[in-house]
Parts: sequence; structure tokens; C-alpha cells
Amino acid sequence: MDAEIQKTIFPDSGWRVLVWLSRTGEKLRQKDLAAIMAIEGPSLVRLLDNLDKAGLVRRELDTGDRRARRLVLTPAGREAALAIEARLTAVEAELLAGFSDEELAACSALLGRLDQRLQARRGGAG
Repeated sequence: MDAEIQKTIFPDSGWRVLVWLSRTGEKLRQKDLAAIMAIEGPSLVRLLDNLDKAGLVRRELDTGDRRARRLVLTPAGREAALAIEARLTAVEAELLAGFSDEELAACSALLGRLDQRLQARRGGAG
């Protein structure tokens, strides 16, 4: 999916930041976004620096914790997120075409169980 988005809309992995901020209603702390995206803080900082320079994301002081920053999409960032979401929807439709509802439900159930096992394993390794 990264390659498809990069080829048609957005040049790097920063598109994932825009989508997550759009989907979560924005104003996330950097550390919370890193956790949601399952990436390390320094990797997120690099993406945010690029998005900030491009005028797509702003970092604002967290009024509850002056050490933290909250992330906000700019109007251009919201537009980009909408374009990316539209492309994601189109690619998803292309990829899933021809599968029955039953096949998709079975696959979803299997992946859900696999995710539960992975989460349990991570918790046990803690």
C-alpha cells in the first residue's frame, strides 16, 4: 500500500501520519501517535519534521504538559489526508474485488485471532 500511495499521491511514509491524525480527530501527542503507528519516536520525529516543513502538520504545546506536543493537521494536511483516504479506498476495493462476503469474514476472523495471539505474546514477554 505504501508504494501505491507514494506513486500516486504522497512521496514518503508521512502519508500514514496524515491518515492517522485524520482518523483519530487530531491533537494527539507525538508519543501516542508513535504507539498507534507502532513505530519508534525518532522515526516519527523525522516524518513530522518533513510534514511540518511541507506545511501539512503543526506541533502545538500541550496545555496539560508543557513538555509534550500535540499534533494538528493544517488545512493542506486535511486535504492531503482526504486524497490519501480516497486512494486507499480505491486500492482496497481493487484488492478485495472477487472475494465473497463469507471469504472476507473468515479472513477477518482469522486475522483477528492471530492479532490476539500476538498481543498476548507481547504482553507475556513484557
